[in-house]
Amino acid sequence: MVRNYRQSDCIRCGRPNMACMGHCKVSEAALNALARFALDNGRTWKQQLRDAWTRGDDVGQELQEARNVIGPSRLHKIKIKARMKRLQEGS
Repeated sequence: MVRNYRQSDCIRCGRPNMACMGHCKVSEAALNALARFALDNGRTWKQQLRDAWTRGDDVGQELQEARNVIGPSRLHKIKIKARMKRLQEGS
């Protein structure tokens, strides 16, 4: 099926930019860094990461990339449980 993209559509996933929320633009390295951070910081990892971003802490290049693409306000929409499980099994 050929899809005609509107200028406001995300190039990677085809969703309207407001629906895409940047998830598809986050690199694999950044998603893996989020999963590692989540494993290291437990169930409140999103709040801890949001606080670190707000304080301007040095969290590493991949997590900074995730912040630039997703933003602190949309961090709650990220789902990485499957990625966390793969990282746990691989270690």
